[in-house]
Amino acid sequence: MTTNKFSGHVSSRMTRHVSSRRTRIVDRAWLYFLFGLALLMGALLIGPRVAEQDQQSICVGNIDLLGPFGFSLNCDSPQFMALARDPSALLEPKNARQARPGLILAAALIQAPLSLVVSSNGLPARSIENGLEDTSEIVRSFDRDLPAYLAYIALNIAILLAAFFVLRLIVRPWMSHDGATRIIIAASGLVLIANDVVKAFVWSPHTQMFNILVPVLALYATLRAWGGAMLNRRFTLAMAALVGLGFTAYPLFVVIPACIGPVAIAVMVRDRSVGAPVLTNLALLLVLSAIPSMLWYFYVRSVTGSFFQAEIALGQVVWMAESWSEGATVFLIDWFDTAWQLIELAAPQLLAVAALSGWV
Repeated sequence: MTTNKFSGHVSSRMTRHVSSRRTRIVDRAWLYFLFGLALLMGALLIGPRVAEQDQQSICVGNIDLLGPFGFSLNCDSPQFMALARDPSALLEPKNARQARPGLILAAALIQAPLSLVVSSNGLPARSIENGLEDTSEIVRSFDRDLPAYLAYIALNIAILLAAFFVLRLIVRPWMSHDGATRIIIAASGLVLIANDVVKAFVWSPHTQMFNILVPVLALYATLRAWGGAMLNRRFTLAMAALVGLGFTAYPLFVVIPACIGPVAIAVMVRDRSVGAPVLTNLALLLVLSAIPSMLWYFYVRSVTGSFFQAEIALGQVVWMAESWSEGATVFLIDWFDTAWQLIELAAPQLLAVAALSGWV
């Protein structure tokens, strides 16, 4: 009896010790990552790097700050900031952001208390449109809508932190308890965020930071689904909430259920005994993921009588249907041409990953 008590006491102490060590690893990895992120954010704030004569062609406005600091504000940012101050403008006919209110509404919630501390310099500009190329108006919007600007920057940083958090969830099964592991995890997180997307957009109100978060989320969800997580109702509901709310901000979130679906089907083929619950949860995921966007659609239609989807209006989605209507050959040519353009854009980003992989 005494031996059992002693063993239980030792086991309890060992459990607390391992838990404490894991906590230290988590905290230290976060500390390294936050330090690297702060350096990156500071380095990207040295500028602006875009020449004055190139502002209009690149679609930015140069913001000069104190000393060597400054940045190039993207030409879509004035509209994002104005809408955060006046979200009702989303209901205006053919508003370019009408189909994507999620990030704007989140920024509106944040900028409201910020405006009590940092004052706005004028009323929000309701006439600002997507693709603005008036560089002087871009610069004026920074001074006019500073609380909204700060709200979006806080969201940009939060999205990058969320990406690192999900990355840690992915690598957790292979984590060991040494200092090298902490450094490798932090370095992997910095490789994740050190790219042209962050360089161009992290200091601008925009949705582009989701291009960092969503692929990592999709990988995490795919690995969990392959491990049988689609049997777990809590996992299903959590993914549905992320995808549903995320899709109201950025359509890229659709890749998460697109990745989970085939894996869930493969799990059902692998083990037919789990077919019914997995299929039920998969259907639940798809239905719940669509609800927030559908509710927003019906709300806008009921208030305005119409609904504007900018991406479809610009042909960014419907081109596949149009190509297919001209024949399978035309569709394949257009598809591979578009795919090659994306590969050309992504290839330079893979250099750092290739170097890291080669070293490992």
